[in-house]
Amino acid sequence: MKKIVLLLLLSAFGLQLHAQLTEEAIFSHYVANHALINPAAIGFNENSQAFMNIRRGAQNFPGSPTSYAISYNGAAGNVLGLGASIFSENIDLLTNFRFQGGVGLRFKVTEDIKVAGGLTVEITQRRLSNSILDNGFYDPGDQIVETNVEG
Repeated sequence: MKKIVLLLLLSAFGLQLHAQLTEEAIFSHYVANHALINPAAIGFNENSQAFMNIRRGAQNFPGSPTSYAISYNGAAGNVLGLGASIFSENIDLLTNFRFQGGVGLRFKVTEDIKVAGGLTVEITQRRLSNSILDNGFYDPGDQIVETNVEG
């Protein structure tokens, strides 16, 4: 029984890891842009930060993945920080688009100690290119394909 539970946990971890690796190029910059993984960091240093990341993999192959990311975060007053990010990833006929908006609050407890909290909201759209309808493997009337072409 312990082996089955361990196998299930490792399988779930492997699936999660595979899903995260597609966005590795964007989120590997968290060392410079802490707001990517921690919304409390938005505006924490009371500075404005803008980042841009473009990555293209396997350039010589048609339909190779291309990722774009633009983000900004900064202080919007003594307590408030605001941030926004736009991510786009194109892999052959599949396009993933994400918009994130975030807010961070910071409070000075003493001269040396600050406390912060934050919240991030994300809108995601995944769609297929219209050119998939011209593909020889497309079955007219396929509801899954037609729904994803529309986004």
